[in-house]
Amino acid sequence: MKRVWKTLAVALLVSLVCGLAWADEAGDVSSYDIRVTLDPTTQTLVGSQQVDYLNDTDETLDEILFCLIANRGAEPNPHVHPALLDPQYVHGFDPTWTRIRRVTDDVDRPLTHHLEPLPPAMQTYSLDDGILTVELPDSLEPGERTTLDIQFETRFARALILDNCVYRGTYVWRFGWNPIAVPPTARGGGFFLPAAEYRVELTVPEGYRVFGGADHQTRLKTNSGLTTYELTNDRPARSVPLVAGPDLEAVSSTWNGVDLEAVYLPGGETFARVALSHVAEILASHSERFGPFGYGRVVLVESPTPGFYGMAADGMILIGRSVIQLKDIPALGIYDRFVEYLLAHESAHLWWGIGIGTDFDAENWISEGFA
Repeated sequence: MKRVWKTLAVALLVSLVCGLAWADEAGDVSSYDIRVTLDPTTQTLVGSQQVDYLNDTDETLDEILFCLIANRGAEPNPHVHPALLDPQYVHGFDPTWTRIRRVTDDVDRPLTHHLEPLPPAMQTYSLDDGILTVELPDSLEPGERTTLDIQFETRFARALILDNCVYRGTYVWRFGWNPIAVPPTARGGGFFLPAAEYRVELTVPEGYRVFGGADHQTRLKTNSGLTTYELTNDRPARSVPLVAGPDLEAVSSTWNGVDLEAVYLPGGETFARVALSHVAEILASHSERFGPFGYGRVVLVESPTPGFYGMAADGMILIGRSVIQLKDIPALGIYDRFVEYLLAHESAHLWWGIGIGTDFDAENWISEGFA
């Protein structure tokens, strides 16, 4: 048993070193320049991404694979009775999906591409069209780069599914609302998010507020009833999580040079202010235990969907709305310790599972265990 723990410790140390290495070598990863518009009438993000893809494998590539995470929610679970789905899909099953409109190279020449199914080992009931394969006109040697432009559309579900959904006008999506470049081994399974540089321009209807899990968020312009925000990071990230809607408000503070924002829905301001103080103390404690904190900004968000849950992504922590609405029911402060634990656990994912990365299918026990 002692040998097992020693082996695990070495493996985790290697993972940590490898996972944090890209923080100092930002040029050694792929990059995304994304421009999308949120359309509330169709519940979609519509736009394009320019991908500066780096072949960081030791193989010559003739094609590039992209993971379409949204297509994993395109079909309902066939083993669950529709009556049991009703609490989540109050209007009946509503899919998420990503549709590819066009793929071109850096001089706007169309590139041949097709969709492939995910392997049966994946933890999903929607296997079709899980991978986009783009054929390259010329082979890409190890260490070489190429530029692609992908026009796409991604749909939010009207549902209480905690993520990738819209509920009461508030849109939430953590991982993979855009096509994500993955290594050739993705055909064999696994759910992982390679670190990359991200720049996002998100346009929303005027009156909507946007909060992204990014080090910097800037309001660029408002024209013709639309407002555009820019989201950028100081280092590679695994995603740019998004929350947007007309009813969002925020309070802010700082900890150790890191900007902290607590985003809340009507009635949630008191909780937001208390949670900010908790998060500052938690980040200080985690930094002593796990090592330096890598983000320049953390956004703590009251999720629109009910439930006693938490979720994390790059620079963002989502807390289920029931935690806020029912925190003093049936007795004053009855859930206080639970709230502190929930914030501490989700904050730890900014190191474990996101900070160092993991295969969320095969290795999620590492992410959850160390968080």
